[in-house]
Amino acid sequence: MLIDTIYNEFASISNIAEVRLIHEWCNKDWKVKFRYVLRVSNKVAN
Repeated sequence: MLIDTIYNEFASISNIAEVRLIHEWCNKDWKVKFRYVLRVSNKVAN
């Protein structure tokens, strides 16, 4: 559901700056790939 929100126009009117920024990046001429990483596998970020 979050990925759909980021890709569609609801993100562009969001009050959350980070969501708007991700939406802008997705609309550029780039290949954007999202994937889920388990928290236990992402120890560097934690």
